[in-house]
Order: sequence, then structure tokens, then C-alpha cells
Amino acid sequence: MDYQAIDACPNDHILYYNQYEFATECPICHSSRYRTDQVTKKVSRKVLRYIPIIPRLQRLFRCKNIAQFMDYHARNRSGDDILRMPADGSAFRNIEEKWPQFKEEPRNARLSLAADGVNPFRELRSTCSVWPVFVINHNIPPWMSIKREHIMLSMIVPGIICTLEQCFFNALVFNLS
Repeated sequence: MDYQAIDACPNDHILYYNQYEFATECPICHSSRYRTDQVTKKVSRKVLRYIPIIPRLQRLFRCKNIAQFMDYHARNRSGDDILRMPADGSAFRNIEEKWPQFKEEPRNARLSLAADGVNPFRELRSTCSVWPVFVINHNIPPWMSIKREHIMLSMIVPGIICTLEQCFFNALVFNLS
């Protein structure tokens, strides 16, 4: 599975892609994009690993066993106001009210994000941590969406204390739109 390495501001202000692709310093905090101790080649101070999810979503529709469930949320809503799956919740109803054209096609991907910090070396005094960001597909039944094969890793954000600023999600939203 391929990924894209996208340079990020060390202070989590911007990603160096699109309009900032060739910038050498952050326009907000003016910190350098590259380490200053490197003489021979430029080494980025912070790199976001982005794994495109569009090919994986397309693969779900190509698989006959899974494609039959990609409109499950539309066919199996509860009529008694009991929350049985995310599509029954108020957040999904608000999205469908705000963008009614999105509701018209039941196969439109309904996705959510989950992120949590991880210390990969399991040492409390370690300064190394990463923030994996997962995408969860809510088109399929709830018992399928929580299985490992249906939860998609979309980004790996490095950092000691990551606030997961809006700039990190811009890479994901840019590729989905």
C-alpha cells in the first residue's frame, strides 16, 4: 500500500502541499521546514504519512460480498428512535438535513474519524509518539464496520503532543472532495 509523505510545520500550523508545497518556512510561525544541522540534503522536521483512502473505498464497491451492504444504513434504520447504528444518531440526521443531495444516494460514503496517541516504544519517559488516524465506514452494518479489515488507517501524524489541528485533516478532505 502506497503512502504520501507530506511535510508539516513543526508547530502543526500548516502542511507543505498545494499552495505551500515549495515554501521553506511556515508563514504563521516562521519556523524552518528543514533541519538546520543537515548540510548535504534537506531533511524535513516533521512528516505526515498519508495513506489515500479513495482506492480502498473503490475496492469495497468492487467486492461483491461487501458491495451488497454499502447501502445498509439506508435500508435498516430504526423507526422507533432507538439508536442501533450511527445512521440513527442526531449527527447523521443533521448532515442529511444540511446536505439533502447527500442523502439521496444511499451509497455515498458515510465516514467517521478516530485518532489516539500511541507511544510506539512503550517507555513512559520516551519523547517519541505518533497519532494514527483511522477512518471508519458507516455504510456497512455495525458488526462489520468494527472489524479490523474494514477500519482504514488514513494518516500517521508524528509528534509529542499533537493537537490534531485542522491542517492535518486537510490532506484527507482534499483527496475526498
